[in-house]
Amino acid sequence: MKTFELYADKRRLVFHVVLLVALTSMVFISPFGNEFRFTLGVILLSTALLYFPQLPVFWTILFSGIAIVIVRVSLYYLIGTEEITAVAIRHLPALAYYLTFGILFKFFDIRKFTNNLPAIILLLSITDMLSNCVELWLRPSTPGSYGADFILAGVILVAVIRAMLSVYSYMLITKYRSFVLTQHHISRYAELMMMIAKLRTELFYLK
Repeated sequence: MKTFELYADKRRLVFHVVLLVALTSMVFISPFGNEFRFTLGVILLSTALLYFPQLPVFWTILFSGIAIVIVRVSLYYLIGTEEITAVAIRHLPALAYYLTFGILFKFFDIRKFTNNLPAIILLLSITDMLSNCVELWLRPSTPGSYGADFILAGVILVAVIRAMLSVYSYMLITKYRSFVLTQHHISRYAELMMMIAKLRTELFYLK
């Protein structure tokens, strides 16, 4: 029974993370003039994977990618004039980003480096950068006068920024949790001391 409850809790956690990632991925920038975009959801996803060790890395990332593609396709189909097949083809390469991200995150075993900030920032940056390169490779050529050097520089810059923000968010949440636990322990200790004081008073009067 306990095993089933733990499994159910893990599934609920995965569902909530995937939902939040899909929603926050609607906050994005499209720097190269096509469907390729940098989203806020990746920061939330990386932070959640670092903070919740019970989250299955690959499946959480894959389900997040599927959810994001479904949300984008549904939204652009409803507000646009294209057929759903054309909309899906334009947004499916985003799934390649999350598939690559999941494979690399697990391959580098990034959670193992939570006590080594430079290493975790470096590995998250590499993971993000390579995943973006895979997505860009699968997309049609970028319109405009953007050269390969400019695109690569943009991908690297965003990867480093998102990695730093993810690690910073993870540290903030961890420190806040430690603070709350410390306050809780202090409160419990104060209550215990009050109980002991009352017991001593009652024993004094009984004597």
